[in-house]
Amino acid sequence: MVEILYGSAGKITFNVLLFIETGCSLAAIACVFAASFARNVPIGPLETCDVYESTEIFDSCKLKYIFWLTIYIAWAMFMTALGPRDQKSIQMISTALRFIIIGLMLITAIISIAADEPLREVVNPDE
Repeated sequence: MVEILYGSAGKITFNVLLFIETGCSLAAIACVFAASFARNVPIGPLETCDVYESTEIFDSCKLKYIFWLTIYIAWAMFMTALGPRDQKSIQMISTALRFIIIGLMLITAIISIAADEPLREVVNPDE
């Protein structure tokens, strides 16, 4: 459609911009995934860490970040190689899990509102 409207130069420009946008989005999602997992999911006996607080280039926290980044990239490559038809069961399970997660979040919020209590105790740093 782009080629019909803007010619072959417009098609090439559109494809290059789409490639850049998609690549940047995938990189951002991968970084958020790796940082979140490094902070919240321990790797075996190793403790979690915040990659944004580490100051060295290759300390243990950055290595955990790279580990989770590698896991995400491997999963993305695997899903890309499967193709849409083979992903059907995985997509159905993912959708069901999303509904369960949203339901649990709603139930937790309703219980918290009904009990009139905060979900966790707020600590005042000034005291």
